[in-house]
Amino acid sequence: MYTYHEIKLQNKQDAFSAMYMHLSRSIQELCGVRTGEGVIRKAVRCAGADSGLAQLQKFRRMNMRTNLHSLCHCASDLADDPRVRKRRIADEEDRQIWEVYTCPLADYWRRNRCEKLGSFYCEEFQRARVAAFTENAGQLNLSKKLTRPEDNFCCFAAFFREANMPPARAREAFSRDDAACAGPKEPLAAAGFDESIRNLTISIYCRLYESAEERCGGEGVCAISLGLRAWAGRCGCRPLIPCGRWMRRSCGRISRFPPADRLTTSGNSTQAGTQGF
Repeated sequence: MYTYHEIKLQNKQDAFSAMYMHLSRSIQELCGVRTGEGVIRKAVRCAGADSGLAQLQKFRRMNMRTNLHSLCHCASDLADDPRVRKRRIADEEDRQIWEVYTCPLADYWRRNRCEKLGSFYCEEFQRARVAAFTENAGQLNLSKKLTRPEDNFCCFAAFFREANMPPARAREAFSRDDAACAGPKEPLAAAGFDESIRNLTISIYCRLYESAEERCGGEGVCAISLGLRAWAGRCGCRPLIPCGRWMRRSCGRISRFPPADRLTTSGNSTQAGTQGF
């Protein structure tokens, strides 16, 4: 059994899954299957790279070691949904291996028969995040994924070998000099789930918009607008003004969509998971 608070978090996770699904489906329908796939994959890679680079810059400001253990376990900007079940196989500074047995993202996309769209996210986000954090000296392999029918768990393996990086980066990542990498006096707090899912939703949305407009022009913008309307309808919401006319800054970029406080809700908005974004 989940608590009321945990159910609210799950609703927000499902709202993100629905947003990604509706926008991605609309992009493929209007821009073509192959072109749309390229748009979606690029957007997810950019969002993953944004996350990895932000973590790298944060750790450098705090004089912390910039290795894979830090990325996965120290002040993470990503928080797990209460429904996630996973096991850490290896936890080392230059190697992280973990398996995921239950994933609400995969479950949601499977229920809505869009595992293929979901697989783009699975294959691109963490890979780009690790690449950005390691400045292309690391790599991540995804050998199994829950969005594939024949697999019953995900298996991620990330590597960041000292031999593959310049000496200066190796000292920064693996230095045994405690004074050189003392870090902050107080441990950095990881992002809470509310903050994590909100930032991820905004980042993926902004990057989908940016990639669709860059690749497909007005047709791409139309695809985003129709996808956003479908998502709002699924959540029991309606925009007060037409989608696409709002301009606001999110994640350091311009995005064109109504802020969350300009959406009205109908029906059970808590169930829809739109409150709090």
